[in-house]
Amino acid sequence: MKLTEIQANPHQPRKHFDEQALVELSQSIKVEGVMSPIMVRPIDGKYEIVQGERRFRAAQMAGLIEIPSIVREVDEHEAFHLAVIENIQREQMTPIEEAQAFMKYVEMGYTHEQIAKKVNKGRTFVTDRLRMLKLMPELQDWIAERRISHGHVTQLLKYEAILFKHIGRKGSEKAVQDLFYSYFVKSEKISVINVKEWGELMRFHFIAAIVGTFNGHGGSALWNEHRNMRSFCGDYHLHINSITREDIHFLLDWAINDAEPGTKKSVIYERYERLEEYIFDSGVNIEEVWESRDVRYLGEQTLEELEKSIREHMRTIMDCKRDMADAYRTAGVFDEADRLDAMSFDEYMEEFFERENVSRETIKQ
Repeated sequence: MKLTEIQANPHQPRKHFDEQALVELSQSIKVEGVMSPIMVRPIDGKYEIVQGERRFRAAQMAGLIEIPSIVREVDEHEAFHLAVIENIQREQMTPIEEAQAFMKYVEMGYTHEQIAKKVNKGRTFVTDRLRMLKLMPELQDWIAERRISHGHVTQLLKYEAILFKHIGRKGSEKAVQDLFYSYFVKSEKISVINVKEWGELMRFHFIAAIVGTFNGHGGSALWNEHRNMRSFCGDYHLHINSITREDIHFLLDWAINDAEPGTKKSVIYERYERLEEYIFDSGVNIEEVWESRDVRYLGEQTLEELEKSIREHMRTIMDCKRDMADAYRTAGVFDEADRLDAMSFDEYMEEFFERENVSRETIKQ
């Protein structure tokens, strides 16, 4: 069949084709020809590919005029299924492509169990793939690029569920994923162990922010000087009522492991035992204590309060820029001092985002 008579399937479940692999296949086709015919179906006076789009693309690259083809009369649903089966059997689809294909089955009315039987996979495999569609687009792209795998996503979703119980505002899954994206966006390689370490670190920061604010230390810095415990609680709507005994034990273990050499562990144990007793067994009204900490929740401030807060932050940022310029000038680095002096607020913030690896999405939320 002539290549000009054939058109690609717009519903092809596979979206990513390795360019180098296509070049290698086209070189092989130039020498050996197409060893296995593609499958097409007649539609609108032409023939649409059912199976073999990769071979079709490589044949085009090789300059072929015709390609061996098998014509089958199949409807759109069956054509889609045959394309999915071919790609899954040859392991040519990324996990996200598989997830998108399974979602199309769902839209057709199939249950997870029925999808599993159609593609000869376990139900858990299908459900795990579909969960990937809950990821933000940037992370779906990472999967498509094979930068992260199913194992990474499993760890991310595990810690997303752990952190979710503390977050009291809408879009909490997106908030956790954005923290993940911001943390790893400049990492050349991400291991599953890295994700687990990130999850434990985030869990520590979430619990430490709540407990620290409850204890009256909300002004203390969290993981960098740009955010303190109280503001973190406000941004993510964290509240003391989400803390459990298990969380206190988690903080205790972290404190023990992070203790300086020579520190008496008995002192650390006693401190956390008193904290646990105060929160859970003393009868104190923890809600009243929390209210006294004056946590300002994002989205609940009045317009006047927001404007005042924004102006204060802008003043602080510009003061910081001026202090940095003065420091450069004192050190004799006049070009850098003049550059900072000339920068607008927007220009300085753009550089700040780049330098500190802070996601705009996190800031906006």
